[in-house]
Amino acid sequence: MKVIEEFIYEAMKNVSTIDELRGLKSKFSLKHKIPFYTNVSLIEAYKNMISEGKVLYEVRFWRLLRKRGVRSQSGIASVTVITKPFKCPGNCIFCPTEPKMPKSYLSDEPAIMRAIMNKFSPYGQTVSRISGLEKTGHFTDKIDLIVSGGTFSYYPKRYRTTFVREIFNALNHPKNKEKSIIAAQTENESAKHRCIGLSFETRPDFVSEEEVKYLRRLGATRVELGVQSLNDKVLALNNRGHGVEDTKRAIRLLKDAGLKVNCHMMPNLYGSDMKNDIEDFAKLFADSSFRPDWLKIYPCMVVPWSKLEKIYERGQYIPYSDKDLINLLMEIKQMIPRYVRITRLYRDIPAPLILGGSKVSNIRQEIQKIMKDRGLRCDCIRCREIKDEAIDGDKLKMNIYEYDASDGKEFFISYDDEEKDKLCSLLRLRFHSYGLRGHNHFIKELNGAALIREVHTYGEQIRIKRREGDASQHIGLGRKMIHKAEEISKSHGFESIAVISGIGVREYYKKLGYRLEGTYMIKALR
Repeated sequence: MKVIEEFIYEAMKNVSTIDELRGLKSKFSLKHKIPFYTNVSLIEAYKNMISEGKVLYEVRFWRLLRKRGVRSQSGIASVTVITKPFKCPGNCIFCPTEPKMPKSYLSDEPAIMRAIMNKFSPYGQTVSRISGLEKTGHFTDKIDLIVSGGTFSYYPKRYRTTFVREIFNALNHPKNKEKSIIAAQTENESAKHRCIGLSFETRPDFVSEEEVKYLRRLGATRVELGVQSLNDKVLALNNRGHGVEDTKRAIRLLKDAGLKVNCHMMPNLYGSDMKNDIEDFAKLFADSSFRPDWLKIYPCMVVPWSKLEKIYERGQYIPYSDKDLINLLMEIKQMIPRYVRITRLYRDIPAPLILGGSKVSNIRQEIQKIMKDRGLRCDCIRCREIKDEAIDGDKLKMNIYEYDASDGKEFFISYDDEEKDKLCSLLRLRFHSYGLRGHNHFIKELNGAALIREVHTYGEQIRIKRREGDASQHIGLGRKMIHKAEEISKSHGFESIAVISGIGVREYYKKLGYRLEGTYMIKALR
């Protein structure tokens, strides 16, 4: 311990780059005849020294030690939890059906391997993932939870309720699991690990008013929607089991309940081609019936245990070449509106399991490099996030972009550093279609209310109730955008405004005059 503490003292005094840190590790290894210190061991020692009052916490030094800082540069820590294998309502030809695995997943995928290790226990997976993030230097008081594993809406309701309850119990007290879901959610409002967002995967044909209300009771703030294609013929060829009209209806229902919508799209499906794929993505944003908030792109691949494998072996399906796929994705990225966040361009399947299709695992980085070299740009949120760059609050500008979507009206409010062309924070305000059409909402709390569907400040994650250095979090951007959303809503005649708050963010809204009604935080505007 004395040696590692000596290392910490010297590193805090003299080290400012990763190369210098590596050099100091080498020096200590030779001097004391010990193995190289890992960043994990240094983080643990640094934490102990802080708690014992031997050193002070320094943002600069913490950033240097933290592994894979990109994991929390969107302002939160993401935790994925996988449901146990269930029969799927679909029969898609591209999905693998590996025995004892959730439909469409393979046992060698990273998140699945963690699920298997924990026997698909939601409690075990959550605790394991949080522990791993903490050991590598990430703060875990703001957790964005993603429940994956297939069509969640198809699973038995009792299993789903228990699954989510165990996630909240894991966030609250790692040794206390005996709580109801309502009790666990209430406790999470002020817990150490707060759920600031909760998403579920489902299909368009399983989205209904009753299902949306149930997902809200679980605490859902986002839905990952398996759209795949906007061409009914292509959907039918791939045995998808739903049509484009189902997608339109599902997106509208989800947005009208305040949920963010992350559409999953699959270029290179059986029966499609480059021309059709380009038309699909153009339609996704040109047609106001769609216009999702987030986007995941999963280029179709041939994998074991899929019906597509046999079609591929017969020569009836030819995947795009790496060059064609990269060109396609570059063209798609140039179409993306500024209100959309691309969360994925490629599915994380180990190369040995890909029988046909691209194996370029760093395809996002390749595309970014090519686009930069050619002077091309993508305006999606992820490409413009401030990440860990320093900001000057006096130079930020509030921008408001209005657009029609799913029979409603959307306002995308953002704070931007326009000199750097970087996005610091955003708010999504919706006037839902029920109100605009003069109908009662299927969720009574939302009658006469405008909807805040998302408030997010990007940049390096900062702990709750802390203000650190020149980071963008916790400098009042969210509060200012909320006030602007209230002002806009009041000027349009709304009597109240509702927020689809993550369970762990309710305390924040209470301080701004909101109160819990049903599953929403609501504030009167008159």
